[in-house]
Amino acid sequence: VTVAESSVFSTYPPSVESVLERLHVAVDADIFNSAGYAMKQVKSNLKAFYQTTCCDQNTVFEVTDVTTQRTWFLKNVESTVSITDSTPSLSFRNPPHFNSLTRADWNNAVAAFETEAILDSYFYHQNVGPFVSYRLAQRFGMSNPSPEFIERGTIAFQTGLYKSGVYTFGSGKYGDLAATVAAIVLDTEATSDYLDLDPTYGSIREPLLKVLHMMRSFELKPFDNFPYIEFDNVDEVIGEGPHAFPSIFSFFLPEFATAGPIALAGLTSPEGQIMATNNVISMINGLFSMSSIGFSKCFGGFSTRIRDHCFGLTDGDYSTSTASFDYTPPANLDAAMDEIMMLLTAGRMTSTNAGIIRAAVQAYSSDNAKAVRLAQALIASTPEFHTTGIPSTTGVPRDPTPDPPAPTL
Repeated sequence: VTVAESSVFSTYPPSVESVLERLHVAVDADIFNSAGYAMKQVKSNLKAFYQTTCCDQNTVFEVTDVTTQRTWFLKNVESTVSITDSTPSLSFRNPPHFNSLTRADWNNAVAAFETEAILDSYFYHQNVGPFVSYRLAQRFGMSNPSPEFIERGTIAFQTGLYKSGVYTFGSGKYGDLAATVAAIVLDTEATSDYLDLDPTYGSIREPLLKVLHMMRSFELKPFDNFPYIEFDNVDEVIGEGPHAFPSIFSFFLPEFATAGPIALAGLTSPEGQIMATNNVISMINGLFSMSSIGFSKCFGGFSTRIRDHCFGLTDGDYSTSTASFDYTPPANLDAAMDEIMMLLTAGRMTSTNAGIIRAAVQAYSSDNAKAVRLAQALIASTPEFHTTGIPSTTGVPRDPTPDPPAPTL
């Protein structure tokens, strides 16, 4: 086994990219002294420092990486490990490291340098910008963002700047999340009304966010004896709960695709991974319970109950609840339904579903409070509430489920 050092470039490098790709031994910019070196400006962001001639092992190149906005001083040298007694002979680049190979030379300082170096290699990797942009887009309601959308988010992450109209977001530094998030939420792909009609646009909403959405929309207020909202194992009920990640990978995988048309189309639906039948039914039961009897455990609710049983409970009875909605709807029932639809679906309610709900709610027009509670529950059961797009229907009724075969003795 032999270790040999050699020059990488015998002439001036053709580009900054070639220097960054082939040179891996850095000289500390804080201690590099160019005294005694001649300097040549090879390109606008590439300088060569050499003592006698370019380009030998003592030559140092100063390059600025436009992607990460970092300036490097890199020696024109590579170290190669060769194994000559193997068949065939083998060789590989000898990577630089801070830690000594002998335990006697280990210390905290070099361990910190090694750790910082590896973290920098992760943070400044070319895939970080696209990765962060893609994940943020999914969490902001787009399961399948376009490549062009991810590219714009990546540019904002790498440059640290995003401009929208007269406003500029970010500090101009690599990895600025203010610029990245602004690019995600203010991009035309995120704000266009037309894209709502694209069946591949949008996402399934996270279960917990739907529960919190209902609470905030109708101003859930705890009773005096219960100063805070307490969930009762809600992660086991709807598949997701606050601070209850089942693993470091969260509740669902970002690349998950629900079996059927979504998977066949090559699309993803991450939140669909926790939409088991029991979770879906439990979600609807919990939302209905919260609108009918407040934040309770009864009727499939998400809270702890006050008394030991739920027998005899009727709509509008909050005796088993720890909180209830403090929302005051408009006196006019039609206006109240319009407002509830806006609060829960942001104006995306289809005319067909709106008509079905209005007809059901109008049957209780003599009791405005009961009608409002029913409207809250029915609107919270629509696909417009459970997704971020506009649902489309085939117009063809589903085939009825056949009766199970009669048991045989």
